[in-house]
Amino acid sequence: IREESRRSRCSLEEAGRKIRYDCFREAAHLWNCNKIAVAHHRNDLAETMVFRMIRGTGVAGLTGIAPVNGMIIRPLLGTDKMEILAILNTLGQDYVEDSTNQEETYSRNCIRHRILPQMERLNGQTVAHFGQLSDQLRELNEYLEPIFEKVYEKNVVRTEKACMISENHFQELKPLERKEILRRMLFEMAGRKKDIAAIHVEQLMELMEKELGKRISLPYALMAERLKEGIVLMKARDFSVLSEGQKEPLKKDIFFVDRKALEQSSSWIISLDNGKNITFHLKQRRDCEIVKSDCVKYFDYDTIKSTLCLRTRQSGDYFIMNKEGRHKSLKRYFIDEKIPAVQRDKTLLLAEGSHILW
Repeated sequence: IREESRRSRCSLEEAGRKIRYDCFREAAHLWNCNKIAVAHHRNDLAETMVFRMIRGTGVAGLTGIAPVNGMIIRPLLGTDKMEILAILNTLGQDYVEDSTNQEETYSRNCIRHRILPQMERLNGQTVAHFGQLSDQLRELNEYLEPIFEKVYEKNVVRTEKACMISENHFQELKPLERKEILRRMLFEMAGRKKDIAAIHVEQLMELMEKELGKRISLPYALMAERLKEGIVLMKARDFSVLSEGQKEPLKKDIFFVDRKALEQSSSWIISLDNGKNITFHLKQRRDCEIVKSDCVKYFDYDTIKSTLCLRTRQSGDYFIMNKEGRHKSLKRYFIDEKIPAVQRDKTLLLAEGSHILW
């Protein structure tokens, strides 16, 4: 699991889930089964809904756990945990529970052992109400899906490596349609839905109001640019400056610092193409021994609000020069320090949006 976590750059919890389902599929293939029944129940559904609400999600994400997902079925999803345990007790049937379910270092377990019990003290039907809300939202989503799909096909220009929506089409859409279109663009270019949150849709909404040439970095090494026509979204490695006829691609891939993985393991490593590594650690200030080295830098993690990434320079980059908060553009800094032009495009930067930290 640790090896998979490092390879896929995901949390231990996510790596464990992937390996677990891989094992289920191998067993299903071995025994020629076309369904895999897993034991998620109504409490798991409530936990998932609360978890996604906390992280930020849309209507589709708030539906929680699907009763059927391909060959995966969840026959116990409409039953709460206490009912299941009572039935097992009546039958004299033993069962197995994952020992990590008790570890509150995982966000989901904190919700399970602390947040949901507090909610149930206010209303004993909390878990049942989450189940009802999930059903209602799933029905609403099934109704809206074909409508949004038609809007998406009509307004988004797609190529093998990019998605684009024009400003004219964008302004004609209703607010709900705008957000759904941008969310689907992110899903399509990322190739997955996990970790695409409402904040990323809002960043694209704001980009449409920005000046020509403005860029933002997004999860899964995606980048978006404000063009004269509208917004284009693609993988950073495929990105070209499409405005003004320039075709100069970015020199490097972008590496994102996974906040969730960092918080769960307190250490995270990024391997660079030159064979070197950059390691991120979380340390408590009161226990942190300051190492004096040009290769070590300290930041206040609590003040970092958006995604950190390692990348090369882009338009709009700046850094803060002093304690008074005075800004200076990275372009101006490179010029003043007489950094050769060829080196400017290769310099690796630690960035939070357009703010260069190091």
